[in-house]
Amino acid sequence: MPGYEWALLADRGGEALEGLLATLLVRRYPSARQVNPSQGDGGIDILLDTPDGLEVWQVKRFAGPLTNGQWRQVASSWARFNESTVSPGARVTRYHLVTPWTPTRERYTEFEALTAGATFPAQWDGEAFINGLADEFPPTMERFIHGPGAFERFVTSRAMLANSPVERADELSMMQAIDVRQTALDELRDSVSDTYYVDIGTRTVVDTDQPPFPHNDDPAVYQRMTSLGNGRWRIESIVPRSPNSAENDPISLEVQYLVEPGSAEEEALTAWREWGRPFEDLPARTVTHGGPYDGEVIESSRMSVVYRPRSFRHCNLSSTLWIPRPG
Repeated sequence: MPGYEWALLADRGGEALEGLLATLLVRRYPSARQVNPSQGDGGIDILLDTPDGLEVWQVKRFAGPLTNGQWRQVASSWARFNESTVSPGARVTRYHLVTPWTPTRERYTEFEALTAGATFPAQWDGEAFINGLADEFPPTMERFIHGPGAFERFVTSRAMLANSPVERADELSMMQAIDVRQTALDELRDSVSDTYYVDIGTRTVVDTDQPPFPHNDDPAVYQRMTSLGNGRWRIESIVPRSPNSAENDPISLEVQYLVEPGSAEEEALTAWREWGRPFEDLPARTVTHGGPYDGEVIESSRMSVVYRPRSFRHCNLSSTLWIPRPG
């Protein structure tokens, strides 16, 4: 087990470390839900619905012996939890306080006294528990410790390896060798996001003017389709890892249309905004927020908006799909 210097990592900022711990918990418990801090956590950071009731985690960044002020924060979180959850009658099966610091016997005795009136088990999970979580999900720790740049360099090195020339061998066909490299890239892509998978593929359709709509049972919550010409489309599907992925990490698209005033393109855009009329190939600048493509900026592209067929019941981000074309 690697030794993580939690005290040093905490210096990056409490919110970052608490976010990391919450992410690790959600990775271990995919059905868990992270509470949005902007809505007031009520003494709760992570919730898991079980047949016996709610399992609750309160995450604190404390990586060293608790000061009196930090202990008051623990006590305050416990009080808020009881007021907002226990008192209204919610069934609770277990409560966890999670910190990178392992409590002393004295602090744990105080915690036992604080939670003595609970009708459910309450426990303090310390450094060994957090280290175990970190060891289960090394890509998550890689991104947090070394930052996006280091992880991107790791991705580049793996991509170069996957792009290396295929060695000729009697026992390995060209397609098999390509599959081996593609599998390596797929595994690498799966490590990019803690809340979503990214499935990428191509489809060829007879009608070159319309993209291939997803099937009714498609689990993706967001899809980006790019025309490759001759009826071929590149399809990027973002698939939730858990039922709460979209809530924990919502995805949105910021669009700036680059149309000239008084042009036919501006008229098409106005008709869409006022009447909902679809349009094709309008110039646009897009910024993706949330999900695996968070922060991605496409400065210049051609975008189309098309309606989904009525038979298409898949829950997407909106009633439209967007189709960027390199501009």
